[in-house]
Amino acid sequence: HFSRAHDMVDFVSEDQIRLAADLFQLSIPVYLCLGNHDLTAEDSLSQWLAVAPEFFPGGCPEYLIETQDGGIYVMPNQWCETPYYWGNVQDPQFSHDQQTGFEENVSVSSRNLRVFVTHSPVFGLPSGQTKLLGPLHEPDVSFSRSVRSLIAPCNGVQCVAGAHNHMNMHIEKAGIHYVTVSAFVESPFEFKLFDMHPDQLSMTTISLREHLPFMAGYDGEKM
Repeated sequence: HFSRAHDMVDFVSEDQIRLAADLFQLSIPVYLCLGNHDLTAEDSLSQWLAVAPEFFPGGCPEYLIETQDGGIYVMPNQWCETPYYWGNVQDPQFSHDQQTGFEENVSVSSRNLRVFVTHSPVFGLPSGQTKLLGPLHEPDVSFSRSVRSLIAPCNGVQCVAGAHNHMNMHIEKAGIHYVTVSAFVESPFEFKLFDMHPDQLSMTTISLREHLPFMAGYDGEKM
């Protein structure tokens, strides 16, 4: 069992990273898929690896987690030409080195790849959830294509998990479930539990609203 996080801090500094490392000392391993707020300095990656290397198996921001029931590949997307730096540019992409590393890791894996994790959502939030005229937070079509082409050779992929938009989303295309989740500290104050078994991958929503000292309104029909 392990915990995965995005945007673990609001901005990068050694103090913020050290605080996150202290707060996330849990009874299960905690690994980080770097989000845009985790990459606000040009040397963000160096700071993370120096202060909290335990969040990155093998000392790399891209990594394959192999379990007896399948593999999980974590690959944070880039935002601009400077690797692992946000700089307030919303242009999700993968570098050539990332794509090559993915192909090499998966090709030598002894387990079927079941889940692919990145930060930016692959698709925009459907208008049925927002009542807007079109999808919300929709990435450039080139990013959607790059993710789908990257995982296409991996026949076992069942889920592409992301975050960034702070909203629950579930879109199924060609048998693959594209999921984003709400932020843990925002309404509806919940998190997702993924269970992986040889013949099944399931997702359960765990709500914390009844434990809050205030009422948090949320329309569950638009999840």
